[in-house]
Amino acid sequence: MLTHEYPYVYAAVEAKSGELDFLILPYVNTDCMQLFLDEVGARHPSDKIVMVLDGTGWHASRLLKLPQSMKLLPLPPYAPELNPVEHVWDELREKRFHNRVFDSLDALEDQLEVTLHTFENNAPMVKSIVAWEWIISALLKKSGWRGPRETGAQRTADTIDCGRAEREEHGHSREQGL
Repeated sequence: MLTHEYPYVYAAVEAKSGELDFLILPYVNTDCMQLFLDEVGARHPSDKIVMVLDGTGWHASRLLKLPQSMKLLPLPPYAPELNPVEHVWDELREKRFHNRVFDSLDALEDQLEVTLHTFENNAPMVKSIVAWEWIISALLKKSGWRGPRETGAQRTADTIDCGRAEREEHGHSREQGL
């Protein structure tokens, strides 16, 4: 029987510095999103965080409990280019995983983890991908917050689907990153 399995990456990028946080999780759902929000909030307890999100259901669930210093900023439909983390996904797909075939899901996850740790440890490279002045200005204006010097880091988040449907192997849970 042919099955399709996916790992999913939850990521947040601070657009002005290029700092990246991520988790590799087996599902895209409200529980995983909550886990990611909690991890980002715990890792950056003194920062005010604005997460830019698309309209996916698990991003907007009323069941999500936000850390006190975090607010979610929904994007208008059909505007992914406004989310800085989308440019990370473009870099990942086009330059790191283009025309690659993996022998197993574990091999793909291993390469994904190595690549994301490379991004995480190279903020200047990530900044060169995401820190477009028009994005930063638009995010600060829309969020109502005045800027990193006065409010701490501004973070954006989204998820990337690595190409297939939700995993059938429910017992497999690889939490990586953060």
